[in-house]
Amino acid sequence: MIKMKSSDLLVHVIITVVGVGLAFVIGLKAAGSGQGDVDKQLGELKSGLEANTKVIDANEKLAGDNKTAVDESLRKINTLATTVAREMSATRTEVVSSGKGMTYVNEVLGLKWVTRYPGGHRYCLTPYPLPWQHAQDFAKKVGGSLVVIEDEAENKWIVEKFGSSTEFWIGLTDEVDEGKWLWVNDLDLVYKNWATGEPDNYRKMQHHVIMNKQAAKGLTEAGKWNDITGNEIKIGIIEMVK
Repeated sequence: MIKMKSSDLLVHVIITVVGVGLAFVIGLKAAGSGQGDVDKQLGELKSGLEANTKVIDANEKLAGDNKTAVDESLRKINTLATTVAREMSATRTEVVSSGKGMTYVNEVLGLKWVTRYPGGHRYCLTPYPLPWQHAQDFAKKVGGSLVVIEDEAENKWIVEKFGSSTEFWIGLTDEVDEGKWLWVNDLDLVYKNWATGEPDNYRKMQHHVIMNKQAAKGLTEAGKWNDITGNEIKIGIIEMVK
């Protein structure tokens, strides 16, 4: 279907009406009609043409009003979209600004990070004792995980920084597959520092690991690992990899 502008439609109507009128007049003259009949028919045609012109003018005004309303609605929508996009961008910047976010977390929870070189990994302790899974969840929320100890040097460094008098959760578990120890980053266990006789899976309920195993008379075995039940409450060591 071909669409016409209102002005084009008006011209089309005028041409059509005039054409029909002329044809009608010519037909009357050819038929021998009197002047009075011709004048009468021309008057009717003129009236019809004026009526059609008024209708077209009214439609043009209505279309103009509608266009104005549509344009105003589009302007408001565009303004709203721009505002929302700007606010979302600001929110995203706030969320991904790790420096600012971590400063807030550190201040509120009292996290004190220590950086180890080379590598630049950062370590801290959970602010309170937790079951193993809760400690891991907390570590993930602050951007890290329970510590993954890759070699003897790292194990010794952790003892030096956080002490040997407390049992700490580390990120090692065989909860999924008994006897297959995996770190929380899915790395296989390569470096090991088990205490003597460990892991023993006592009562078949020990699937999570602490370091600094508690020995007799309240002493601990510095840096040595032990498997215990995951629902025990311990401080966790968090590692953040840059």
